[in-house]
Amino acid sequence: MVAFNLALSFAQEKHIRTILVDADLRKPSIYPTLASAGLSEYLAGRAPWEKILIRFEAQNLFVIPAGAPSPKAPELIGSPRMKELLKNLLDWGEKTYILIDAPPVLATSEPMIFSKLVDGIILVVMSDRAPKKSVRKALDTVGREKIIGLVFNQ
Repeated sequence: MVAFNLALSFAQEKHIRTILVDADLRKPSIYPTLASAGLSEYLAGRAPWEKILIRFEAQNLFVIPAGAPSPKAPELIGSPRMKELLKNLLDWGEKTYILIDAPPVLATSEPMIFSKLVDGIILVVMSDRAPKKSVRKALDTVGREKIIGLVFNQ
């Protein structure tokens, strides 16, 4: 929900194109049944990136759903096709922002892979549930220098 709302607020700016990518290939949360193909199909070589990009109702917002859940999520996210996708999306223009909704940092290895591909990370923390020790470990896992924000929710 945090990633979606942030993407929606970016997209409300006139000259900013925003692309929200649901990169949780184990437990999709953004439009899990919206399309027949999504990120997992693209990364597996079964769909071109243009076919998985869905224009949302907001004028400048596009969504890439996760697609079918995959037990091979780390291999797919770490594949050269992920870098290729990000490059293709950024080639749309300099006012293009890509927001990636990744799975939990301490539960999967995908956020570690993404930390090497992105410019910055916003860590979302459940304020009443996440122990300080876990938050510190999450910060160290993705690299504190990449953290551009922290959101406490609930």
